[in-house]
Amino acid sequence: FQTADSETELVWSVSINVSNSPSSMSTNPGIVMDTNGHTHLVWEEVEPSLDTSQIYYSQCREADCLPPVLLSTNSDLACAEGLTRENNRLPRIAIDEAGQLMTAWNVGDGYLFYSSWSASEIPPQDPSGCISTTGITGGKVLQPHLTGGSEGVFAIAYSSGGFEVSGDIYLQRFENETWSSAQTPIGVGFSPDVMLDFEDQTHVAWCDEIGQTNYQYNEGSTERISSPSCFDWVALGQDSEGIPHLVWYSDEVENVNGVSSPGNYFYESIRTEDGWSNPGIIAQTSAPTQPALASQPGSALHLTWSDTQEDAWSPNYARQ
Repeated sequence: FQTADSETELVWSVSINVSNSPSSMSTNPGIVMDTNGHTHLVWEEVEPSLDTSQIYYSQCREADCLPPVLLSTNSDLACAEGLTRENNRLPRIAIDEAGQLMTAWNVGDGYLFYSSWSASEIPPQDPSGCISTTGITGGKVLQPHLTGGSEGVFAIAYSSGGFEVSGDIYLQRFENETWSSAQTPIGVGFSPDVMLDFEDQTHVAWCDEIGQTNYQYNEGSTERISSPSCFDWVALGQDSEGIPHLVWYSDEVENVNGVSSPGNYFYESIRTEDGWSNPGIIAQTSAPTQPALASQPGSALHLTWSDTQEDAWSPNYARQ
């Protein structure tokens, strides 16, 4: 990972190796930063020779990182009975306003484990529990997105279709030390993004099967942006004034006459009192890619993505 000092000008640090695992493949990282400036990371560690994958965590203070801690242990949770727990996938991490961390990941066919602990402490040896996913089975690797709000409040959203497949969109909240049930889907589409605003209200965005950008506030009616089309993922963020922003990748651009031409572009739309603004191009990429958007109360929006430069993929960054 890398950090940036933006007090004067944006300067990125050198890359810091956290996993230090030459015999296995480290992939699907997640990262958050607490109010003390300490970095918390989770990732998936794949053992190709054993066909297994586990979830690890580390905490870094500048370049000083703790040895990786195994999160996906063989716990005795009643909800995990019958699971082999050898294929732990796609971890997500979030932090609430009180500095409580939570991470969630896939276990087996359509199951999610989670762990929660204080950012100032070492994570527990066993997962905290399971997140009920309404019996989703059939080898589905869910692609959840996790977010934190005020003290003790988190939300998670995922598609029943699994990895890069359209399915029912589910939303669940964690409050009073328990997860809400996922009884009724809120929509249909690909892996959703979720955000809790300054008042713990829920915002969810996703791309549907016909390429429309979907947005839902507090489980109300779904708002849609039909053009330009989206692919797989819509990133959701909130600016310093509390206004939601949507960013997505599209393979088309329209001229003033409404004629479409192929290309690789990122579009942004902002939710105003009159609805969503006309999507505007904020970046042109060399190849199809997906954005990631992050924000903190009172701060700028931060956008990252991968793109090709001289036939090699590299990270890109922009802020607003």
